[in-house]
Amino acid sequence: MRSWKRLSAPVAGVVLITLLTLFAPARSVMMQSSLTFTQTKLLAADAAQYNYFGLSVAVRGDTAIVGAYGKSDLVRNAGAAYAFTRNAGSWTQQARLGTSSPLIDAYLGATVATNGSYTAAGAPYASVGAQNDGVVYLFSNATWQQQTILLPNDPDSLSQFGNALAINDNTLFVGAPMHDSFGVNAGAVYVFTFDGASWVQQQKLIGVDTAPGDRFGSALALNDGWLAVSAPLHSSPGSPGGAVYLFEFDGVSWVQRYKVGAPDTIAGDRFGSAIALDDGWLAVGVPLHRFVGSASGAVYLFEFNGTAWVQRQKFVASDTAGSDQFGSALALENRRLVVGAPLHNSNGPASGAVYIFERATTTWIERAKLIGSDTNAGDRLGGSISIDGNTILVGAYGDTAAGPATGAAYVFVEVTGPGVTTTPSIIVTPTETSTPSATPSNTPSPTFTSTPSATPSNTPSPTFTSTPSPTPSATPTFTSTPSPTPSATPTFTSTPSPTPSATPTFTSTPSPTPSATPTFTSTPSPTPSATPTFTSTPSPTPSATPTFTSTPSPTPSATPTFTSTPSPTPSATPTFTSTPLPTPSATPTFTSTPSPTPSATPTFTSTPSPTPSATPSNTPSATPSNTPTATATVPPGTGTPRPILACVARRSPASYVAIFGYEMEGTAPVHMPVGGENRFNRYREDLGQPTTFEPGTRRAAFAVVFDGLPLTWSLAGRQVTAWANYPIRCSSDAVVRIQPILECTLPDSNGTTIARFGYRNDNAFNVAVPVRWQNFFVPAPIQRGQPVVFAPGRHRFVFETGFSRGALVWFLDGRIAVATNAPVQACQFN
Repeated sequence: MRSWKRLSAPVAGVVLITLLTLFAPARSVMMQSSLTFTQTKLLAADAAQYNYFGLSVAVRGDTAIVGAYGKSDLVRNAGAAYAFTRNAGSWTQQARLGTSSPLIDAYLGATVATNGSYTAAGAPYASVGAQNDGVVYLFSNATWQQQTILLPNDPDSLSQFGNALAINDNTLFVGAPMHDSFGVNAGAVYVFTFDGASWVQQQKLIGVDTAPGDRFGSALALNDGWLAVSAPLHSSPGSPGGAVYLFEFDGVSWVQRYKVGAPDTIAGDRFGSAIALDDGWLAVGVPLHRFVGSASGAVYLFEFNGTAWVQRQKFVASDTAGSDQFGSALALENRRLVVGAPLHNSNGPASGAVYIFERATTTWIERAKLIGSDTNAGDRLGGSISIDGNTILVGAYGDTAAGPATGAAYVFVEVTGPGVTTTPSIIVTPTETSTPSATPSNTPSPTFTSTPSATPSNTPSPTFTSTPSPTPSATPTFTSTPSPTPSATPTFTSTPSPTPSATPTFTSTPSPTPSATPTFTSTPSPTPSATPTFTSTPSPTPSATPTFTSTPSPTPSATPTFTSTPSPTPSATPTFTSTPLPTPSATPTFTSTPSPTPSATPTFTSTPSPTPSATPSNTPSATPSNTPTATATVPPGTGTPRPILACVARRSPASYVAIFGYEMEGTAPVHMPVGGENRFNRYREDLGQPTTFEPGTRRAAFAVVFDGLPLTWSLAGRQVTAWANYPIRCSSDAVVRIQPILECTLPDSNGTTIARFGYRNDNAFNVAVPVRWQNFFVPAPIQRGQPVVFAPGRHRFVFETGFSRGALVWFLDGRIAVATNAPVQACQFN
């Protein structure tokens, strides 16, 4: 079997910490061990609010890559990634990675991965081949210049290509969890290899029993000839709360061999939100699982015994509590597992924490708990993690160094010998080598040539050449002011965790080998019959996939003490064994060509940011805005509104609705426009919330249909967050579904038919239904001008759209309206 080094995108962060940890192995007395870490905090040289620096991280050797998908200084939410290198223990920013033609709302840096020679940065919402289809940018680590742009051969609107990445020496895997070729939001994974000159698409992977809505490709992990792919919304017997598929490289292609799940999960737990692989072990994070409280999270560990992947443990940390979302991020290497719990309350609500577990024979034991020396409420340390050797990189994308959700990364390095003491260093230095173009366009420039264009055009490029980008033209360099050295030296002390009581272990029965061997083509395969299984199921040999060518933080006032509590020996959990799947048939291969080289991005040397005046929020918004902060109009003597989340209802396995309201004291209304102090973190800032707030309490002011992932409304400095397992529930009919209505059709002069639509909202308040999974058209494009916010009442002739033949269907909130060119639907004119 070929040896494959696992590399994945992690979070960054380093600080000097001495940890004395007591751990309790199962059925043995507590033993003492010491772990000592140095800590360094990384900040971008041009840090700004709502950058979400640290949302993704990756480390390889002396190179750290940190994604900041909300970077908006060029265009709104274009995103960026930052490269840091280590020399003699000091980290320096080398470059800001971006493109010469940044795209609005592309979110470049949502994911990052590096193999030491190349760095991949995902922009899952970029519109290039199709609307919001997503792209992946590849940069050379030698020059930090863009080398190519990767697109799938079959781009699909809103597929989120680039939402997950894994890379080794010459192979790159790209997840597209919302891809529709095997059903709406079924997902897919694309495999690219480097042939010495360009990156070529070799395969497109899909699980044997993947179904619409599974989101296959949401997370990836790669090691030693195995590829793990998660489908966190999959539901089947033995895997009700998500599944992970294991593919093996047979020397020619990647073939599904097994599928693992956990029968004690439920729909919405998101088994596989994070995964990690190393040396025959698979770790699976389930951050919304109810184990020691609602959304406490948990981690499952599976071991490959030569014939199947067998569950060995299920655990949380010694101090995990409800809503911690333990298991949101994972990294695994050399008998060490690092787990993120970004909503843990170590230094305030949602300040976050990272836990280190180590393997003793077949049992994993908690050894340490890491928290940043200056983390605060809302920092979300542990939202992303990467490990290489003794270096752990951790993201804290909610850090408020330069304002809300600026973000930071921490690098923790284990050092030998007890008693190491150093002052935590905050790194914001560096030199960036390339400068983005002054006036970027909203779309990529057409047909890329060997010379970067001076003024990007508005036409998407139809083809990409395989020639790497030329050296970008020179651009201004910004010089940074060195950051001050904080005076305090935090000390971290670990505390032994209590010995847990043992729990019996159960062994599952392997699932029967399925008799059918499905072949995958461009047509979605029918849903296979359910096969109850607690373990991995061998996959049939897939058919071949065609090949495409292709601030410093303020000086701490005191010396904080942090306790690292080794976890109790995790209670044993039922063991489930995977059953091998039949060998799938091969998939055709497509060859891809690298994209043109864009103009270079600027080099920055940072100036440390002053102590931020803003108070960090508990839940930073996930979608930054480029809109100037709105100013609230507050008459004298009045109060400010406080947001309320009344309840959350589940409508279907992947559809939820949240009812929001507000309370306000005083006698006069307050006006707060959308943006700044009145905004949402996902989909878009405006989801139907009020802009004028009357005194009193209104528990049902508006509702939002969403997918169960955290959805936060920020209002006047306070926040409420809805998610799938929100404890206050309302009935599924608490919000009446919106009814789409076809008003009429009429012929157009160019031979097409124009359909005019309206709707009816029978609720007494606004209801938002974001475009995509509950508000879309068939056939594509799915966005045809339909509203997202639906006001109460009957609304006629709201928008119109054209279609050429057959039928046009508007799917809205579980209901449909169908347009044809039949005379009975023709518009009538008086």
